[in-house]
This record gives sequence, C-alpha cells and structure tokens, in this order.
Amino acid sequence: MKRTVAINFSDYSIEALELDQEKRQLIVKAQSRITLAPGIIENGKIIQYDICAAAVQQLLANAQPSPVEGHDIAITIPESRMFAQTFSLPRSIPQQQVPSALFSEARESMPLDVKAVAADFRLTGRTDTADQYLFAATYDELVKEYVLFFQKLRLKVTLITMESLALGAAVLDETVDETVLLLDIGARTTIASIFQKGELRESININIAGNAITAALAEKLRLALEEAEQRKITMGLTPGTDGGAEMLVIQGQLQPLKDELATFIRYYEQRSGDLVDRIMLSGGTASMVGLSDYFAANLNRPTVAAEALPLFAVDRDRTMLPKFLVVLGLARIAMGGRQERINFLEHKEKDWQPTKKAIRGTVATGSVGSAVSKRAMPSRKRLLLLAAVLVLAGGLVGFLWWLRSSSSVKFPVANLPESESAPQVVIVARPFAEVTNGRQVSFTFWASLQPDPAHPGDIPGRIENLSPRATVAYDDAILDYVRRTLTAAGTTVTDDALQQGLREYLSDQVWQEKQALLQQTARNEGLRVLDDYASKEIVTAEALTETKADGSTVRQLNFSLVFRALLVKESAFAPLEQQQVADFQELNPGWVPTRRQYRMKLEEGSTRVLVSALYTFLQQP
Repeated sequence: MKRTVAINFSDYSIEALELDQEKRQLIVKAQSRITLAPGIIENGKIIQYDICAAAVQQLLANAQPSPVEGHDIAITIPESRMFAQTFSLPRSIPQQQVPSALFSEARESMPLDVKAVAADFRLTGRTDTADQYLFAATYDELVKEYVLFFQKLRLKVTLITMESLALGAAVLDETVDETVLLLDIGARTTIASIFQKGELRESININIAGNAITAALAEKLRLALEEAEQRKITMGLTPGTDGGAEMLVIQGQLQPLKDELATFIRYYEQRSGDLVDRIMLSGGTASMVGLSDYFAANLNRPTVAAEALPLFAVDRDRTMLPKFLVVLGLARIAMGGRQERINFLEHKEKDWQPTKKAIRGTVATGSVGSAVSKRAMPSRKRLLLLAAVLVLAGGLVGFLWWLRSSSSVKFPVANLPESESAPQVVIVARPFAEVTNGRQVSFTFWASLQPDPAHPGDIPGRIENLSPRATVAYDDAILDYVRRTLTAAGTTVTDDALQQGLREYLSDQVWQEKQALLQQTARNEGLRVLDDYASKEIVTAEALTETKADGSTVRQLNFSLVFRALLVKESAFAPLEQQQVADFQELNPGWVPTRRQYRMKLEEGSTRVLVSALYTFLQQP
C-alpha cells in the first residue's frame, strides 16, 4: 500500500489531501482546506512566513477525519510563475543530449538562464521520425524557497510540478481519445489548458477571474464584497427578479475572457489541425449559476463541470471533491499514476548546459503559460536582439559602491558614458540597503513617454492614469494585520496611525483588483506594468458601517483613489533586467532575488521618467 500527501497553495486558500493506494483504487484518507487573508501569499510567493507556517500546521492538524501525518509531500507551482512549451525533436538525438537540445530551443522563445531556473521535461508523444516533449521551467529561487519553508516545518518536499498537470490528472481519463479545454477559474487568474488524450498541449494564464467579477458587482451595484460574492454564485447569469442587473455586470466581465478563449481555441485548432471536443470548468467561480451554458453558447462547445475520476474513492461525502481537484491529481502524480512526470526538483540531475548547437529540425509545437500572441522568435531576430543588447550593454554605466561593513557580496561594474551620444540607459549596481540576511541592489533607466525617444537607449513607455471609486469591507483580521505591520515597522499604534495604515492597506487591495485588466491590456500591446503602482493618491477615504438583517455589522471604507502606473516596452526592458540579475548571481552564487520593486521620478519639464529597479537578494543557507 502506497501513501502520499499533496498540498496546493493559492493566494486565498491552502488545500491538503492524503491518498492511499490499494490495488487499483486511490482512496482519499484525509483532506483539509483553510482560507487565507489577503497578503499572506501573493501569486504563489509566500509573503508572511510565520502566518503561512501556522496556517499549514493548522491545515494538517485539522484534516478530516484525522490529522495528516505524512512527512513527504508534493506541491504545485502556479502557472503564472513558469514557462512551458511543447517541442518536437528528431528521434536520432541521443537521450543524453535531449535536455540541452530542449533548453537551447526554449531560449528561442524566452531568454532563459540555466543558472536561474529549475526545469524538467516529459515525453508526450512519438512518431516514426520525432519525439514530442513538454518542457517546463520556473524560478529556481521559488523552488528553493518552498523547499526551505517546508524544511522548517519538518516536512520533505519530494515533488514540485505544474498546477495544470495536477488538475488534468484528477479529471481527465488518458485512455479516452478526446481533446478537452480545461478552465480553472480561480480568484485572481484563469488557467486555460488544452489536453489531448490526457496530455497537456497548450496552456495560457488569463488575468480575468472571480475577484474581478466580484469587484465589478460590488462597484456597479453598490454592494459589500461579501454580498457581491454571494450574488455572483447564486444569481450568476440568470435574469432574477430585478431585471438581471447581476447578469449584465457579469456578462460584461466575462466578455474579454470569452474573446481570449475563442482566440486560444482557434489558434490551437489551426496550428494542430485537432478540434477541441468539449470544455470542462473547475475552480471556485465554476459553480456560478449559468456559467456552463454561457461558455457552451459563446464558444460553441459542450461545457460541463469538472469531476474527479471514478478511480478516486472516498468513504464520506463525494460532493466535497471539487474543492480538492488539484491536490487529488497532484497526489496521483506523486504516487506514480503517470509514467513520466514534471518534477522541478530533478533539474540538477540533467545536463542542461546549451553548449551544443540546437538540433536542426526541432519544432516548437505550442507555448504553455504564455499569451496566445507569443510565438517562438526566429533565430535571426533573436540574434539581432542579442546584438542590440550587447551594443547597449557596451555603453551602459554605473558605479560600484562597497559596503563599509565586512561582506563578500560583489556587484557588477560599469563605467560612466563619455559623451551625450552614448546610450542613456544608466545601470547603477550598488549596495542599496541592508535587510535581514540579505542585500538590496538597484539599477536605473530612462523611460520616454513619447512615441519616438529623443535620447538613444530610452525605453518607450507611457503613464496610465486610473481613478477608481470603491467600497471595501474589512474585519478584525485585517485590523490585526495592519496593527502587526505598524508594530514591526517601529510605528506607535495610535488610532490615527491605525486608520492611515488601514487606508493604505485597503487601497492596495483596490489596486490589485484593478491591475488585472491593465496588465492584460499592456500584454496585448507588448508592454509591461512596472510595480504594483508607480504612484498613488487617496483623494477621499470615508468610514462606513452597515447593519444587516441578521443584526451583524459590516465595516467598510469608501474610497476615491488615483493610481498612476508606468508601462514600458517589454522587448526593450526585459533583456536589461534579466542581464542585471544574471550578472549579480554569477558573481554571488547562492544569493537569490526575493523581492522586486520599481520607483519612478518624472524629469521636470520633460517627457522622460527615471526608473529605479530595486532588487532584494537573500543568501541561501
């Protein structure tokens, strides 16, 4: 009998499940799920270690019908934190050369650094002349962070894999020859994955999901977030008794999601010649009334709710399984339910060094975890881009300032430009500030807010102004979090300080809800949003209370805000940023970036913005 424990993190919840295998049946022995307050985990990254550690301990101890006792665990990495792509390699390639060939070809689509990523691959198909492989890579720092986090809890991570693969392993029968679009509609993002006969072929991450719908209902119908969430699920896409106000708002939010999914399906079908047979829905928002009918009608495909495969047996209420689909599939993979698996912990066991030339005849057959509009960059274009970066790097400038205290940390060195004709992107790599067991470094560059930059080396960009109004509910948990934050910062917790901290925290939550649409628009235009916001102003913030029919009191803050976000051209900025991180890590093995921030300053009387990119590096033990 085999046993395995799977844990899945999201920004607002954690699920754990213990699975046993008896003969051909997979038996759910225990499961547990807890919700998280905002800010503990963000986009799969653990922000508040102590609170998250306590939550995991509670999760395992409170599992039903008995606590989870396994010490070896499997976890997933969010799709938004990884790059993946399907490649076809000639079968004549020796097996020992497959990793380097895949890595070389992956770099045609994304400038990956073998020192900064954790990668793995699996064989997904075979013809007489070629083998198909799914190649996946994520941040090595993120993998190390998870392993270290669980080590401190005396848990050993034995498998780290993709969230989409785990979900597919729970709901898709690989013996059935069909093509399925699997939609995982979460709180922050929607993961759209196409599987053919149980094998992942394509996947994209779309920043339109449940929170955006709830926020729109709250804003347009003037509801508290809790009531908006309830109406989203129970009223959904039905006319109701008040003219269908909820339905109209929800349809407005689903329209861009539907359009992107239609483009995704069309792209896959045209490229592969394979038709998508049906759609399966999972995630918290999948239970919304009328959602299956909406996608069936608008995407012209049969649409059903995803259900756990019959091979999973449970001696309690089976209706609870939809909340545990990812950990179900993850446990199945960890138990050996698939012949091959993606495991980022096995990265170092393979020779990834792309020292050999890419094998001729290699074909990228699809991108996973990236926008539909992305294509593998032709070699000539990539060479031209690399040449341009090298020319730019030759003129980049900076100072090297050493810490006065004893330190073995080294920083990349550059020189000041000697003439105005030199590129004006200024790289300053220096010890910026000390943090606990770490260092912060930064580099700066100019972003031009005009279509044609007047200064060579300026990165094209623009400032986006957003002025939302919102009413945000808060409770004792949020007040306690703000109080702890102020105390940790050395601020005396007065009533005024607490109110100001509360306004700052809740305004950040408003921005996170508004940011998804801005990021999607920026990505479609080849731009990138730098930081959570470039500047923020709270115009008004009025405290409100509401008494419900049951006598409970809801505390709310009514906001009028102004955000100014900086968007820059991704193709010009990304190589510079990645090069700075790579240079620092090459000089300082064992130091990994854990945080990134951007700050901007508008040049007076000009259309240029000076941007500081601030990185925090921590030394791994």
